[in-house]
Amino acid sequence: MITRLSIAICALMLAAMPIRAADDSELAVPTPLGAAQLFEHWQFRLDAAGRPNHWLRSAEQNRAAKISLPIEIDRHGPDMQLRWQPDPVTAADSAIGVLGPKHRPLLQSADPAGVADAQILSRDGQPVALDRWSEDLEEGRFSLQLLASDRLGNVQRTSAGPFLLDRTPPTLSWRRLDPAEGLPHDVYNGKHALIELSVTDAGAGLESVQLNGSSAEDIRGKQRHTTQFEFSDGQVELTWLASDRVGNRSQGRLQLRVDQHGPELQIASAGQTIDLKAARLPPNQALRLTAVDDTAGVESACVVASIWGEQCRPLPLDVVGLSWGRFTLEFRARDRLANISNRRFVIEVTP
Repeated sequence: MITRLSIAICALMLAAMPIRAADDSELAVPTPLGAAQLFEHWQFRLDAAGRPNHWLRSAEQNRAAKISLPIEIDRHGPDMQLRWQPDPVTAADSAIGVLGPKHRPLLQSADPAGVADAQILSRDGQPVALDRWSEDLEEGRFSLQLLASDRLGNVQRTSAGPFLLDRTPPTLSWRRLDPAEGLPHDVYNGKHALIELSVTDAGAGLESVQLNGSSAEDIRGKQRHTTQFEFSDGQVELTWLASDRVGNRSQGRLQLRVDQHGPELQIASAGQTIDLKAARLPPNQALRLTAVDDTAGVESACVVASIWGEQCRPLPLDVVGLSWGRFTLEFRARDRLANISNRRFVIEVTP
């Protein structure tokens, strides 16, 4: 509160004051009482707020006259307001303003006596660096302290908030809509793969989503965006870029594996894999025949051997007691992507 006092100053007291000449910042104005009642004129100096703070008497005096000078007493610090550029974002499920890396605080302060100092403090009283304020605070709900002083030494402290700091960028998850049973979700046959993408931001909400450079429409403010994407013709990569409404960004690559080959036949003896291109074995050796497909997995596999006729025996299969000679193996297999293998191998058993 500003109190106005009236101080009666006796002309006799004023007569004892030294006479000063006015400089450029001193103004001459008529007194309210007029020259005949008091002095010819008064000289005074203005402060930064435009109020007189130094009064000087003139050369002429009227000792019988008295004057009243209004003086304002200021016991309050500056008024303060914290603003953000741009304005805080309001999330769908909360009325609290959400802030992020793209926001900058702006402290506005005003005082009739002039502002000497104004600063923003964190909850523990430490000054907040305006250029990296979001890095100095913990993510989540927070408030700030505002501190300012005027040129008279009055100090004002207040708080601003609460606000919500969001430093978490959007996240992407995906799933296959057409996988074969037991097939890894990142494997397809190079012809067709349909996936569902979900981009989520639980804080300020989404601003934009790009898939292979194409932007999704009508997603601003949503906390979840779901769409479908089709891989085809051997395509194995999808790039994505997502940002939320307070400047957090995330990006990445979604990669699939193309499998257009059927399973492979593997023959092992005593724990060692045999090279089927030049398979020579000693007689009466135990063999383990298996079908292998590390990408899509084996759906079915069998072998036909000249030593047991036309029967295709399912794998895995253990063979023991082969006598010397040459025989053929016909390997038939199918993986979970319907890729087929049908190969013939010659095995030689040496005496």
